[in-house]
Amino acid sequence: MVQSKVSRSALRGKQKNNTEYSIGTWIGVWFFLIALLVALFVLLLYKPFFQISHITVKGTHVLHPHDVGVKVQDILAQKKFWLVPLDSWITLPNKKIKNNLHTNFDRIKDINLSTKNFDQLVITIDEWDPAFLWCNIDETALTRSCWFMDEQGHIFSKAPYFSPGVYPMFVTPASSLDAVLGEKKIDPDILDQVLAIYNMLESNNSTIETITFGEEMDIVFTLQKLQGVLLKDTELLVTRTMTIDILEENLNLLLRHTTFKDKFDTQADLLQYIDLRFDGKLLFRFK
Repeated sequence: MVQSKVSRSALRGKQKNNTEYSIGTWIGVWFFLIALLVALFVLLLYKPFFQISHITVKGTHVLHPHDVGVKVQDILAQKKFWLVPLDSWITLPNKKIKNNLHTNFDRIKDINLSTKNFDQLVITIDEWDPAFLWCNIDETALTRSCWFMDEQGHIFSKAPYFSPGVYPMFVTPASSLDAVLGEKKIDPDILDQVLAIYNMLESNNSTIETITFGEEMDIVFTLQKLQGVLLKDTELLVTRTMTIDILEENLNLLLRHTTFKDKFDTQADLLQYIDLRFDGKLLFRFK
């Protein structure tokens, strides 16, 4: 009679090896299944149903829709991890598109992206609306650098050279523009005061050419027209501390004053300045 003996430690070792082999097999199977699903998903992204085939740009006024579309198309032509296409409505890189457009087109204020019928990308652009120019003047070098500014004081784009009168200009001494585009260059409260005076003058058929900040609370407006009459390098000096009603009343009193009116009617082009900074005093000078 032959007897065989197998130690319990040997059985435990064999069972352990079998368990490890089984776990490793299952992990490999799951990895294979996951990789297969990912591969199938990526392949599906290349199918026409998942592809963006049209780009529509809306809301532009100064920007050309084609230029915006080309920038977006360049992004959509890229692939993530060298494999996943970005021109699919599932993998559309909204944040990347917005950041790229903001970087390349400083006139863009806001961007909205949406898809239509699964194959059309609709880009709605909200552009900054220029109301003024913010200009740095270097009188020594006879140079001028200007940026567009909206009515809220946002500097948003480098401006080309404009003839005087196209946009009212805020004029400052020559300096580098240290504000980031899209941020406010002027204090909102001060801008509100300036705009109130500006609108009052405009409502009186007066056209502003430049706006310059003087000492303390003083503001100097260079007038192109006063009550519809063309002028030449005429300055209007006012102060921000005076109410709009008093400024308007003083201006109307001056325009009706006999001495001023007689000269203004015949020699408007010689009017050098009007000073309304002092309540109760109406100062003016003709060359």
